[in-house]
Amino acid sequence: MISDSDETLRDTIKNEIGLIAWKELARFFAGGHAVAIDAKLELAEVAFQFSKDNKIAVEQLMNQGKVIKISDEQAQTWFAADATVAAIVVNPWVLVQAVETRH
Repeated sequence: MISDSDETLRDTIKNEIGLIAWKELARFFAGGHAVAIDAKLELAEVAFQFSKDNKIAVEQLMNQGKVIKISDEQAQTWFAADATVAAIVVNPWVLVQAVETRH
């Protein structure tokens, strides 16, 4: 059963996700606190699992390669492309997800 407090937390997380230039997150990447979330996952749900310290769910996503520390190569690609990403802070982590850009 999902509690009201969990639903409230999920709503709060959804409202806190924002779009930001990757360049603005460089200090978090440099500090080793930026984590990439697979584009096929719901960022809010992953952030919820992090915030609840659900080690089993997070480890499963990590083992599947769907939640990973951002590589130097990925960081450089986003920086060079002046990419905008979706992001949310779940202290001490910044969860980052690539967003589709339409031209």
